[in-house]
Amino acid sequence: MAAIDVPAMLSELEKKLQIAITDRPPYHAEVETVLAEFREVAEQLAFEDLPGSYKADLDEILWMKAHYVVFDLYRKRLAKMRPQIKTKPTESRKLNGHFVKFIKTSMFFYRTHVQRLISHFGVTELEPIVKRLHKEVIRSPRAPKVPDLKIRQLVYRSCHRTLVCLGDLSRYREMHSFGSDEKDWRPATNYYFLAKQVLPGLGSPHNQLAVMAMYEGSVLSSAYHFYRAICVAQPFPTAQDNLKLAFRKFLKHGKVSKEEGCKKRDEVENRKLLEPFLTWAARVSAGKLDNDALEINILTELRVAVTNAIVTTDILMKIVLINLSTFYVICKSSGLTLVPQTAWFNVAIMTCLLECLNKELGNDTKKPEEFTTTVRRVLYGLRVYSAWLMVHAQELMGAQDHKLGLQLTDFWIAYANTMSTIASQFGNLDMENPDVLLREDIDLIGYLPLKTGFHGIRSKAEQMALSEIEDATSKLQPNEETVVRIMDLLTDAVSLSAKDDIPLVFEDDEFTINIPLVSSTPAGFGPVPAPDFSSQSFFNTAEIQQPVESESHRMNAMVDSLVLDDDGEELLKPAAVKSPTPVFSPWDKTPVAIPGDGTNAARFPLSTTPTATANAFTPMSRDSYIMPGQIPPDRPYNTARFDPFAPRTESPAVFGNGAPNAFSPFSPSKDKNVPSPLSPTQPSLLLGSSQIPTVVSAAAAAPMAAQRHQGIPFFPPQVRMTKPSAKRTSISPIGSRTGSPVKPGIQTPAKD
Repeated sequence: MAAIDVPAMLSELEKKLQIAITDRPPYHAEVETVLAEFREVAEQLAFEDLPGSYKADLDEILWMKAHYVVFDLYRKRLAKMRPQIKTKPTESRKLNGHFVKFIKTSMFFYRTHVQRLISHFGVTELEPIVKRLHKEVIRSPRAPKVPDLKIRQLVYRSCHRTLVCLGDLSRYREMHSFGSDEKDWRPATNYYFLAKQVLPGLGSPHNQLAVMAMYEGSVLSSAYHFYRAICVAQPFPTAQDNLKLAFRKFLKHGKVSKEEGCKKRDEVENRKLLEPFLTWAARVSAGKLDNDALEINILTELRVAVTNAIVTTDILMKIVLINLSTFYVICKSSGLTLVPQTAWFNVAIMTCLLECLNKELGNDTKKPEEFTTTVRRVLYGLRVYSAWLMVHAQELMGAQDHKLGLQLTDFWIAYANTMSTIASQFGNLDMENPDVLLREDIDLIGYLPLKTGFHGIRSKAEQMALSEIEDATSKLQPNEETVVRIMDLLTDAVSLSAKDDIPLVFEDDEFTINIPLVSSTPAGFGPVPAPDFSSQSFFNTAEIQQPVESESHRMNAMVDSLVLDDDGEELLKPAAVKSPTPVFSPWDKTPVAIPGDGTNAARFPLSTTPTATANAFTPMSRDSYIMPGQIPPDRPYNTARFDPFAPRTESPAVFGNGAPNAFSPFSPSKDKNVPSPLSPTQPSLLLGSSQIPTVVSAAAAAPMAAQRHQGIPFFPPQVRMTKPSAKRTSISPIGSRTGSPVKPGIQTPAKD
């Protein structure tokens, strides 16, 4: 049989089938006979000469030249009969019956082919596939005990292609048969996921899942699967073009999804979040990276959706992975290791999720069964982002981008704060950290953006056989899996603290940060002059309480901050400094220098009193301060920052056209008509407040007036807001843990 010309035999079978279908319906007996012969001969060729069959592209010919040809005939007849279902019920029922019979017969052949292929060549590690297909595992006595490596690879590819064909057949049945309008895509989805597990480096299963999602009308799911079809070792050839097509349709119609179906109702409920996010993804896919307003809107809606438990785990994971895939695709296409615009958005979303998790955990130690829905859902996304951080943390810290640098400062504060909260509550939890694969770990096998970001068994999953993955799959209860996700976050945090150039410190069971002072002045500009308080009567006033900031005012201030950030770099000019000026740090008497870095550094948290002498003042804020005389002629409104809680007093000196005396919060006001934020009649200027929109700064969460400097209320960013009451003896997020494991029988929470 090895001497037989395989391409010639396949060509002869193709011609025979074409003759059979000429002027005959697809359900004609002659067509069915020739199709059955085609299947039998093709399978025999594969068993006798698998390398030759692969070289002749046997699997593709069997699908495209045989099964798809017959299916296409059925598809055309079904489309023609569909409008006549009521007028010709008998004919439509018979045609639908023939079509369903063809689908079932074809699926039976393919399922049996997988079973026989694995048994004939003795590839025992693929036997879980046979069990999933509800077939009996048969071991041929003629099968080799140790198959040749090349034969094993060809069997893997043939099984992968066969499973994709099974998914397509199941999808065609739901799409074209005359049945219920409620479609059941689960069988097709399961076949595609099985194919992905066999060869996770191929993008075809995700491309087919994306096509199915487009048929459903889910833009989010289609974009997610198209990106997954791109971010693998062998991307699907047309996945990039298909993605652009899906985005063009969305921008044209603007619909997130159809309103029928369970998952679609979830997407419609999250329309306020998904509409700007998908618009952002479509613009970035088209090469438009300047999307500040959209990104601010997305971050705002994401915080609301996560806090109120509106966003589901499925939607949150797809948002996170679309973000990471966008970053990967743009970096790969541009030839860069990091693109600041997309990196900033990923860091901002991770900061948002960290702050939401820290708020939900609070200060009280919780048992696994007490986890809220928000905690369990956020941990999914943060665990994925933690792997991305393990890959790109050092690149992020080395990026020379001012906006990204400011966001990273807020991120590391939120990260250390949240990890310290987790460590205080779960660091000495009596549970041995099991080395298991959770469902998101199995789904992410072969996903290139996170390939080097995993530890433990997750880092070996791509090299594991399917049978080994089956054995390592988690059989824990949902609450125990949540604890595993928490332990993985702590493990990553400890690993990051040991890396060079990472400002994370792990000491005394607590995470702190050790970062250089980030000046609010863009790189290349001089330091801001020190404030002169000598003419103010502020020192004699009573202690002023920190005002309560309303939600609506925060939203308004957020939009104002965006305007300041956009215009600040254009308005500021380099200051002429004759000699190096020592920089005053409001956080510590003795700044701690990062090894290998000559700049001043600040260590958080601190309890020392700030020094009172300085020649220059550099606050840890995000303000782009406006200096006097820098108001452009086309902007009558002075963008200088007042106290956000004090009334704004309009005066000719501030709001007049081309006002020469623009207000600066760091110089004493000489014009009596201009109100001063340091006046006793107004609350004090909140030093250190972040101006990054939608990102909660550490100063806003710090205790009120925790430290004072000559009577000035001071609000430093603190990483640890409260100290746990009980001193823990040790924390070991890495490795095994002593003590009794979590007892089984924990109450299972509601399914996400």
